[in-house]
Amino acid sequence: MRNNKTAKLAVCMAAVLCSACLLSGCGKDREREELLEQSLVSADDEEIGTSTAQIGSLREELTFSGEVYYPVIREITCPESGYALKQIVVEVGDTVNSGDLIAEVEALSAEDVNAKQQQIDQKQKELEDVRAYTNQEINSLTAERNAAQTELERQICDLKIQEQQLTMAHMEEEYAKEIAGLEEEMQQIQSAETLDGIYAPYDGVIEEVNSITAGTVLTDSRPVVAMYSVETCLITAKNPGNVRYGDAVTVTAGIGDGRREYSGQIVGADNALDEGIQDGNLYIKLTEDYDPENLKNIEIVATGYEVEDVLVVKANAVFEQKDESYVYLLQDDKLMQRHVIVGGTDGEYTWILQGLSEGDVVSIQ
Repeated sequence: MRNNKTAKLAVCMAAVLCSACLLSGCGKDREREELLEQSLVSADDEEIGTSTAQIGSLREELTFSGEVYYPVIREITCPESGYALKQIVVEVGDTVNSGDLIAEVEALSAEDVNAKQQQIDQKQKELEDVRAYTNQEINSLTAERNAAQTELERQICDLKIQEQQLTMAHMEEEYAKEIAGLEEEMQQIQSAETLDGIYAPYDGVIEEVNSITAGTVLTDSRPVVAMYSVETCLITAKNPGNVRYGDAVTVTAGIGDGRREYSGQIVGADNALDEGIQDGNLYIKLTEDYDPENLKNIEIVATGYEVEDVLVVKANAVFEQKDESYVYLLQDDKLMQRHVIVGGTDGEYTWILQGLSEGDVVSIQ
């Protein structure tokens, strides 16, 4: 019986909608409203469900997935230059605690010291050879200039001499830097205290291991591994929807019986922090203790928007027709189609901005 009633209602209102749309296309909005208000169809309260417009609240709930993001990443180097690498004892993905051994190193031998001195001597000899060759070229160009017959020939020789002088100054500067670096390494080798290894500065996970051959002399600026700290982590999510900076969220993570719920807060985003976040990444800080190992299969629940003291009806009382919203208003046991403006919905209730008043009764589709 109810299906027959609904079908009858739909047929009756279809004709009304056609007329209303034609009027609307001509720009006669008021005539459309009057037509809709006059379109009454008999209704039976026992056969048609109803919803009463009342003051209430809406709360949109968003659910999306996330993953762990560790913002503290550090490249680990040898604390002092002048030590040779024996072996790196960690691999990518290893979990280490503060003070755990990352790589074994050893002090350089007397042979290593001699080799470093030989490098310094070789660079100094190369510098002297460059100076001698450049001076020889300058002397040759000077003699050629003195024998020149024209002013143009003398000017060309002058330019070539200047070019040789500039080249020589540049080469001296480069060699001076290399020799100074080698001498500093020599001093570090000679003054190095006993060091047997490189150790983790904090609790974390090895992210990268550099390819360094055993026996390579390390410096305090050459990275051996990279690791991130598990002492601080954030949860990141991509394209979360209509959420805001500072909002509280609930994060559920873990596997099986170990799955648990954490409280969190949105602390950053790739776009505007104080505006609705429509795309990009957002970052969530957990506001209670957590186990980093448990942060797997992450699901986040956030509030998209929340409004109070607004006029609402059951969501299934509102229907769409040609990009506009309507309800069937119940008056004197008859249904009247009424155009409404919708402010939002949480799936259960719909916020009515215009078209209904508190206490109005509408049918449920």
